[in-house]
Amino acid sequence: MREQVPGSFVAGKMWSFRSKASDDLDEVIGELSLLPMCDTKKEMVQILRCARSKIEVMMSEIKKAGTDYTLEDAE
Repeated sequence: MREQVPGSFVAGKMWSFRSKASDDLDEVIGELSLLPMCDTKKEMVQILRCARSKIEVMMSEIKKAGTDYTLEDAE
C-alpha cells in the first residue's frame, strides 16, 4: 500500500482547476477562431454571443466556492 504524500490532494485539486478552466477557455477560443470564416454579420454576432455566454458561465463558476474553478475547499 502506498503512503499518501502530504499535499498531493491539493496538487490534484490544482490540476482539476487548471484542466477545467483550460478546457472552457479552449472552447471560447475555438468559437472566436471561426470569426474570419463568417460571410455575414449575423454569423459573426451569433459566434460572439455564444463566446460571451461561455465567458459569463466561466465568470459565475469562478465566483462560486467549491467548484473546479476554485481551490478554496482544497485547504
